Amino acid sequence: MADQYGITVWKNQHKNKGWAGQAIEHYLGLPQNSLQAPDFATWELKVVPLRRAADGGLNVKESMAIT
Repeated sequence: MADQYGITVWKNQHKNKGWAGQAIEHYLGLPQNSLQAPDFATWELKVVPLRRAADGGLNVKESMAIT
């Protein structure tokens, strides 16, 4: 999806941490922004990175703070 919407995932060997959320915003027809306001009428779209655990399950890679 990132390629389809022209979203940069890697730049100068650094990963764009927001690429997945930006791709989903494009897919849903939302304008890209970083405002502290809901993406929709009363709720905010959030994406969290996952990693594969040794047992094959998925774990949240980093904590998320919502203000």
